[in-house]
Amino acid sequence: MKPIAAITVLALLAGAGCSREPASDHAGAQGDTKSSVSWPVVSDVVAGDLTISEYAARATLGNGTTSAAYLKVTNAGKTDDSLLSVTCDCATSVSLHTMSMDGNMMNMGEAKDGFPIPAGQSLSLTPGGNHIMLAGLKAPLKDGQTKTVVLTFARTGAVKVDLPVTNTLSSDGM
Repeated sequence: MKPIAAITVLALLAGAGCSREPASDHAGAQGDTKSSVSWPVVSDVVAGDLTISEYAARATLGNGTTSAAYLKVTNAGKTDDSLLSVTCDCATSVSLHTMSMDGNMMNMGEAKDGFPIPAGQSLSLTPGGNHIMLAGLKAPLKDGQTKTVVLTFARTGAVKVDLPVTNTLSSDGM
């Protein structure tokens, strides 16, 4: 890939769903971490032992075709679960993504096996960290809209969540 094309791709991905802030050191379950993210007011979605909270999708810039979604899943049960996949009619491709920093290099990739959610713990997908990548958007995501995603869990199965779209999500003031 030519250097300018690589820089352009990284810049688009960084603006769409990944800030320049370092992510958690592991791609799996994360404890309750406080961030400076201002989440829209949403009602928790409860499915079996799982509670989905702090969920939203980032509004696109202009006619952007890539965005990201974020959420927190708390497993109050005694059995591990895993977030395996996500679908959304708003995009041609939806995938679970890891993000980490190695010095000044951003490393992003698909979490092909999903994200584990151990019993009694939480998984946090946040700006600047692991996230849901929405690619090939059929239309730009506008502040104030709602987009429905279906989260598929290994034990709990399919869970529908209506994500508010907002332009205020950021972990670093961007």
